[in-house]
Amino acid sequence: MPWEQVRDVLSQERSPATLEAYQYVSEPPHNARLAARRRYATPSFPPGRPVLAAGSPMQGVLLGGGR
Repeated sequence: MPWEQVRDVLSQERSPATLEAYQYVSEPPHNARLAARRRYATPSFPPGRPVLAAGSPMQGVLLGGGR
């Protein structure tokens, strides 16, 4: 599933499973740290890329493997 579709579902759907997943959505745009996170993540999320393919490289960084 493309990441854009995941984003749209999370912003519109209100099922228990979706609401649980929604807790992992980034902070609101007024958060100063969001800009740095966006610059870091943007190359991994080109339009149409499947969400699991986009998240896989970032998982290594989060687990200490570096980018």
